[in-house]
Amino acid sequence: MKIPRSLIPCIALLPTLACQTRVVVAPPMEKIRPLPAPSNPDRFTVPFAYFGTTGTADFERTDLSYWVSVKRPGVKVPCGIQEGELMGKISELSAVSLERGGHERIFTVSHGLGSGAAQTYLSLIDPRTCQVLVMTLHFSMQSTEGPKSSRSRALDTAQFRLEREFLERVKGRYGFVRPVEVERRSSEDPRLAYQAWKKDNGAAQNGRLKLRRYRGQHQSAATVVAKLSEESMTYTAYFKAGVVAYDRARNEHFVVFHPDNHYHWPTALKKTGDVLLIGTRGEGLVAVNLKSWRIKRFRLGVDDGVRELELWGNAVRVNRKPLLKLSELP
Repeated sequence: MKIPRSLIPCIALLPTLACQTRVVVAPPMEKIRPLPAPSNPDRFTVPFAYFGTTGTADFERTDLSYWVSVKRPGVKVPCGIQEGELMGKISELSAVSLERGGHERIFTVSHGLGSGAAQTYLSLIDPRTCQVLVMTLHFSMQSTEGPKSSRSRALDTAQFRLEREFLERVKGRYGFVRPVEVERRSSEDPRLAYQAWKKDNGAAQNGRLKLRRYRGQHQSAATVVAKLSEESMTYTAYFKAGVVAYDRARNEHFVVFHPDNHYHWPTALKKTGDVLLIGTRGEGLVAVNLKSWRIKRFRLGVDDGVRELELWGNAVRVNRKPLLKLSELP
């Protein structure tokens, strides 16, 4: 048996030294070729390299997705990407090479909106197999949950390893933030204000709040459930979200409260003295002292939803029943 020359130094040292081999991982052969925005975003054609020749993909937009016809050189019948496989509205187009001398995939970035949530779809159309491989980024604009990602089942197979690794590499460019990065970015990024509030105060039932202030007004597409203004301060309760304060004098906003579950959103706001009372849909009554920034929560029992919130003499009434005395507030 002929011994490879690279192993001779190791064998010469045996048996006193174990021979170790170092595995060197080559960098991916990744090339991204940006494509111009189509003049007609509802119907356009994209060229792609296909094993030394050129193929085309015809896109046609439907109500919520696209229908795509992929024409490959040497193949008489085009293959089709069906409606519903490529979702959202495309905002970015590229041709991507993931190996030397192979074929380009068509990379699209598209977006969708839901109730209190947004999705970004990172999709690779593979002309060779005529499959759409999708990494979906889920952003909750109103809850305390950070971004999440999901992907097509085919991406978990060995056949599409290169595509999976590519999408995992690029998702950070499109707003995906890992949980360990929230703390680092939350101080300057108001989009992470609810996530930061949960990290700082989520477990607080009776204690002092930590506040993070952000420049400007709070940007939200959520429905306003209740609003309370006094001097330079405005407190706003949002549907499926929390309560945000805006200080007009300082042009700053900050989160005052967010429920543990965003489906228990704030339903009512009242102020007595220095205390802001917050009724919730499923987590009872919350009291926040606006001077000391102490929070105190009062649960209601089986029915933990606040439908009516009143100040009645020296007491607080919830759902037309006395709940507590003002002296019990923080």
